[in-house]
Amino acid sequence: MSDEAVAFTSLLVQLSRLVKKLSVDQVSQIISGDTKLIFLQKGHKVVAPLDMQEVAAEVRRLGSQDEVIRRLEGDKRLTGPVLRQLATELSISLPPAAKTKPAIQLHIAQSAAGYRLRTYGGF
Repeated sequence: MSDEAVAFTSLLVQLSRLVKKLSVDQVSQIISGDTKLIFLQKGHKVVAPLDMQEVAAEVRRLGSQDEVIRRLEGDKRLTGPVLRQLATELSISLPPAAKTKPAIQLHIAQSAAGYRLRTYGGF
């Protein structure tokens, strides 16, 4: 057998092991096209699309400025322009001086935590 044939045989064995671990529902979703198999190089990861409404809901639930800032800093998808969109989603007006990512994060955190404190007494 050629090197190429050995490589393909090895790959098919590995894929067979993977397929055996799938549930019937997962196999059906793959066949129907509702689910895709994605091959990633080692060390890479899949980044889910950003759902602005979901992020806004999370920010609204957080209790303190520090929690909000940690949440915003923890997601690399939240760039300056995306944070501006988040502020709009939260109905927060950004001052003209808020031009950098940290300044926008701080203003969102202060506004969200301040609203929560005024509206719910801090709870």
